[in-house]
Amino acid sequence: MKHWWERNSGVSLGEHTREGVEDVTGRIPLLLDKCVEGNKINLDAAFFLDIYSQATMYKYIKACLSRQCVLDSSSNFPNLVDHRYFYEEYTNNTFVANYTCGLARNAVAAVLREGGENFVDTNFLKSIYDNINNPSVAGFIIEQAILSSIGSNGLAIRDCINQPMTVVIFEAEFPEFRIDLTDTRVLYCPKKFNFRAIDGLIVAPKESQSPKKNGKTNTKTQQEKPKLFMAALQITIQTPETHSDSHEKFFNEWKGWTKGLEEFDIEVEFMWITPGPASSKDHLPKSQRPFHKERNVNFGEVNQDIWKHYQIAKEGQKNQKAPEELGVEEQIRAEEKGGAVEQAGAGIQETKSGGGLGEAEEQAGTNIQRREKKRSRGKGREKKRGAK
Repeated sequence: MKHWWERNSGVSLGEHTREGVEDVTGRIPLLLDKCVEGNKINLDAAFFLDIYSQATMYKYIKACLSRQCVLDSSSNFPNLVDHRYFYEEYTNNTFVANYTCGLARNAVAAVLREGGENFVDTNFLKSIYDNINNPSVAGFIIEQAILSSIGSNGLAIRDCINQPMTVVIFEAEFPEFRIDLTDTRVLYCPKKFNFRAIDGLIVAPKESQSPKKNGKTNTKTQQEKPKLFMAALQITIQTPETHSDSHEKFFNEWKGWTKGLEEFDIEVEFMWITPGPASSKDHLPKSQRPFHKERNVNFGEVNQDIWKHYQIAKEGQKNQKAPEELGVEEQIRAEEKGGAVEQAGAGIQETKSGGGLGEAEEQAGTNIQRREKKRSRGKGREKKRGAK
């Protein structure tokens, strides 16, 4: 930076500081040169505004995928958003982003994931609350979050895959395996919409492949093939029993999935990642299919935040039944459940503010009396119906 400032000693900083210029440009030579216009620093130059618009566009598109609120209308960057597929609605003084079809949604998600976009953020996960009744959208949200989490943190169910992974997006029917990456963990994800059989494929070294141990040559290791661990991933909010048989489809094409890895000894597992309990079963070798384990992995084993938000969404789904569809006792139980939560919240708030619980307790007593009256009226109506 010293030399750059020396070469541009005659440039006026105006309202900017050297530290500010270096921060905005990241000290990148291209950006540094672009910020000089007419012998003065201009950080509002068209070049910089274009970069900002593109960054804003990525945030906007990600918000569309989960139907979140956005600060700006896409009319502010019309050349960067294809309004055939993405748009926003102005509701309650807020812009809410949206998409027109699942095809566009899935295609853009693959591009964002290839660029390293993280889908395990609170706003994205919370969007499942409003979409839990739509299995396609809820499944999409969970799938993107799970893949992001595995790429960023690994999968703790096996030692060889419990660390961050290199993410490689593939467009063909099968990935072209990166042999240069066989000493590290790689998560291969299909770019194609509605890809058959799997949502991701983990390939990782199963153990150290060094031919030496304690300074001596390990003859056994030299003779054996290096070992890889492979895990085929199918992410779904359904159960494996109600989902199409991805396990069968994957192993029917086993040769394709291992092409280019012939020099390795591969241990393989098929993993269903679902809201169901953890379980596993072994499959003996059959035809060209190797011995392997078929495993059910719960969302919580991948990421506790994803599991928590999914559970909250499912609980909200149960409570969405219209009050008029409930019987008297069901209505009362629902109110009691809500009242308990409300009372607990009031108590916590009072405790935080240093006050007592008297007001919360008084309100709880009033609610109990009201529910008892409703129960009595309900019993009276039932007696009248019986008398008729």
